[in-house]
Amino acid sequence: MNRIEAEDLIPAGNLTVVRFSSQNEANGKLAAHAIEGDPRTIWHSSWSRTLAEAPHELVIDLGATYRVRGFRYLSRQDQSWNGAFARAEFYLSARADDFPPDPVLRATFEKQRTAQGTDLAEALTGRYVKVRVLSEVNGNVWGSAAELGVIGVREE
Repeated sequence: MNRIEAEDLIPAGNLTVVRFSSQNEANGKLAAHAIEGDPRTIWHSSWSRTLAEAPHELVIDLGATYRVRGFRYLSRQDQSWNGAFARAEFYLSARADDFPPDPVLRATFEKQRTAQGTDLAEALTGRYVKVRVLSEVNGNVWGSAAELGVIGVREE
């Protein structure tokens, strides 16, 4: 089973999901699973009771202010590709309810099971990350993640 492994990966225990656009509660594919450090669990956008269409958003509290250098994504580790990110945007802010209009990074991900990353040209300071999933690898409307990771060093 693949995992996100990287120097200065902010520990999963520091992270909290503070807001999400949807999650599939009927089968336990909750937003919190995207950051808890266990690649066997996944977050999946809503599809069973109501179908949530892209874009999908997760807002993550890093637990403190960090100098953020990059982001990591691990697609689901089961046999399905449903919801695997194709295109995503990453936003960084000091407040959970006040993100800039433009992302700090736009990323395109491949159809692969190993962790993928995207890095900033230079580190930026923030406490909250918004991940916005724009599209899925098979062209469907879902979003899913085994894990999301943030690379950074805590501000003192």
